[in-house]
Amino acid sequence: MSALGIGPSVMINRLVHEARAPGNHLAHVARMRADLAAAVAREEATTALLNPAAADTTVPVVTGADVDRLV
Repeated sequence: MSALGIGPSVMINRLVHEARAPGNHLAHVARMRADLAAAVAREEATTALLNPAAADTTVPVVTGADVDRLV
């Protein structure tokens, strides 16, 4: 199955569903979103260190593949 056509929200829900972790799935989704936000911040910090001219750009999270890459 290709993750390129899947949106970030769908990918997060799929990852939580496939984890089969017991408990509240909404809490798992919230934790995954927080992990994704932290990964985006780390990626932006790394980009700013390596290329100061590109420090103003944000890391796009538009597909499920971006979620897979970052989390």
